[in-house]
Order: sequence, then C-alpha cells, then structure tokens
Amino acid sequence: DCRDDVAFYSAKPVVLIGKLPGGRTEAPATVQTALDEIVGRGFPYRTLFDGMIRLHTTTDLRIQRIVNRAATEGLRTYQQHYGTERTTPQIAIIVLRNSDAAILAQFGGFTKDIPNSWTHLDRTRKSWRQPGSIFKIFVYLAALANGKITPDSFVNDTGPYPIRMGGGWTHFIQNYTSDYRGWIPAREALAQSRNVPAMHVGRENTNLEQILKVARQAGITTPLRNEASTILGASDVTLIELTNGFRTIASGGITATPYALGKITNSFGEDLNEYRGVAGRIEMTDHVIASMQELLRGAVRLPSGTARSLHATLPDIPLMCKTGTSNDFADARAACSTYGPTGVTVGVWMGSDDSNKSLGEGAA
Repeated sequence: DCRDDVAFYSAKPVVLIGKLPGGRTEAPATVQTALDEIVGRGFPYRTLFDGMIRLHTTTDLRIQRIVNRAATEGLRTYQQHYGTERTTPQIAIIVLRNSDAAILAQFGGFTKDIPNSWTHLDRTRKSWRQPGSIFKIFVYLAALANGKITPDSFVNDTGPYPIRMGGGWTHFIQNYTSDYRGWIPAREALAQSRNVPAMHVGRENTNLEQILKVARQAGITTPLRNEASTILGASDVTLIELTNGFRTIASGGITATPYALGKITNSFGEDLNEYRGVAGRIEMTDHVIASMQELLRGAVRLPSGTARSLHATLPDIPLMCKTGTSNDFADARAACSTYGPTGVTVGVWMGSDDSNKSLGEGAA
C-alpha cells in the first residue's frame, strides 16, 4: 500500500549530502543549454537522469577554457581601471561556429560556488538588454540590400538629428563625440559608430520596416520596437541572438539557430538523434553580404575604428567587428568574426544585472 510507504518515508529525516561528485563543469551555461534542448528533441528529462541517453555537446573545451580565462581577466582589468566601489559587473561570452551556429563555448556569468554550478542565470540566452550600436549593422545592411549605399558611399553626418516625439516636442540625436563632419564615407561612419549618420541612413536610405525585416532574417528573434530609437539599438535583445545575427553576415549569409546539443546516443553509444543546425540563407546577394563584411572591417582596420586595438594584437588575422554601448554605459558589447563558413563569431557583454548601474564613462 502506497500509504504505508508515505508514512514510512515521512518519518525518516532529510539528509543533505552536500556536493555531488562530478557536479561541476567548465561549461555550466552549455550544460544548461543542452538540458533545455533535449525536451525539444523528444526526450524527457528522466531518460537522461535514468542513464538511458547520453548528451554530446558542441563545446570545444580548448575554446571554453580560453573564454573562462578571458572573462576572469576582463573583470580584473575593469576593476583595476574603475575600482571596485562603482559596481561588480557580470560578463557573458558566446562563441558560435560560422557554418551552422553551433555553440563552441558559452560563459553565462560568474556564479557562487554551489553544488550544481550550472544552475545559474545564463546571461547569453536569458538576459535581455539593449544592443547599442551593434544594431547599426542591420541598418547599414538594409541600405546595402536595397542598393541605396555602397561601402564607398558618402553618408550624412550633419546634426544633431531631430526626431519628433509625442506631445509635440523634438528629441535631438547626437554623436557620442558631439562633433559633426558633414558628408563622410560610410565605412568611416560605421567604424566610428556615429549615431547621426546611422539615423540618416536608417530613415533616408532605408526604413524601419526593412531594418526590422533584415534583423529577423539574420537571427534576431526577440520582437523589436517599431520606433526610431531602435535604429540606435534601444530595443532589448539577448547576446546569443545578436551574436548570431553578426555570424550570419560573417558566414556569407548562412542562417541557422544556435545549438549546443550535437548528438544524443543511448548507453551503448548508438546514435539516437543528431542535429547540424543549418537553416538556409538570408535573402541577399553575395555582393551585398561581401559589402557589409567590408564595412565591418573598418572598425578594426581604420585608425579611428572602435575596435582598432585588435589590429595591434592580431595584425595577421582578418577580422570584422562592431562595438556598442547602451545609455549611460549600462551595457558594453562587442561582436567579432573571422570570415566565411570556416570561421567563428564571438559575442561579449559586460554590465550589471541592475540595468540602472553604469559601468563608467568610456567603459566600452
């Protein structure tokens, strides 16, 4: 009788066994991602915990260890520069394989030493924050796609840029440096992440409807606000979808959904389920994608580019990059890629879980 079992076990004291052997992992965020994926593949959790299936992730442990070390060193560098009194930021990092968006490494944030260390907030997938200027890649891509600009086009840097708001008042968009240069090359405008040219391009060389469509095609899945501020990255997204959008461009236009679970086998090692992740191609020509790649090289290659420091440390590796910050430096982001299907794309976010806290002036 089950009532006898209930009475028996109810009378026994609860014993906490502490940490489980092997309960730690160097890739806790990837473990959680893989666990989230198994149900979608048609396997209940119990099949894993009963030992009926085994999970094979896409993680490259060599890359994961580099990512873990980079996060720790990044936090240390920030604290050396800004001190520890302002805030203790979190860091999230995602590395995607260009060919199919497989997750090669994933750092979801710092966590306290708890028994099952993967039970923490994964800020690559489950934290929605403003992308800042990285979103400009979709603005310029939309303008390239409809033939309105090329990498050698001159774009308008005359400002401040007025936007009429509700209630009859006008908001003026300014460049971060508060200077305006008139007509400048598109590659310089994007490399320097100038706000005013992005507004001119977004509203005169394309439009918000096209920009949102391009962003969705590239990999942004979170609904974006249909308002002018979205052009400058005011609509919240996750790090993984933003990085995936960047990866689509870097890969040559391959669209795919990021995944961590490459294969499921039974206890005998026999394949039960394998996933490769490729979905298709973005609706653009190779020439348009190549032009966007060329624009994004400017952030690294041009002396005034916001990612110029990478050229000094990695001079022989062709890179395309874009940096971004949100209002008051609450979030700092960067996305960088090596080219083509054989390359990789890295996305990084730093900020406080409290979105009202600033990282500090110039934190990007």
